Amino acid sequence: MSRRRPEAKPRPRLTLDQVVQAAVALLDEEGLDGLTTRALATRLGVQSPAIYWYVRDKGELLDLVADAICAPALEFTAGGGRAGDLSWRAAWPTWPSARSCGRVSPKPTRP
Repeated sequence: MSRRRPEAKPRPRLTLDQVVQAAVALLDEEGLDGLTTRALATRLGVQSPAIYWYVRDKGELLDLVADAICAPALEFTAGGGRAGDLSWRAAWPTWPSARSCGRVSPKPTRP
């Protein structure tokens, strides 16, 4: 029979969507410098290492945050099909504005 410490709290069950939405809210309130795994964990009521059950690293978290922020605005119809036939991430490099945003840069050419 396992014994529980009386002061032990039940662990919150999170979803990836909850983590991402909390990160978006934190980014909105605190800015990029305020979006830390420690601050995110505090907001979610967990310890900092728990965030890494959901994302590999901060880079992946930022990619998911970018997806959550940009995807609705960048949905489009590809080839006359339904919206979502081609994800915005897949289509991003083909857009002329992508290079000007700095997200996708062409390979440097040598003189």
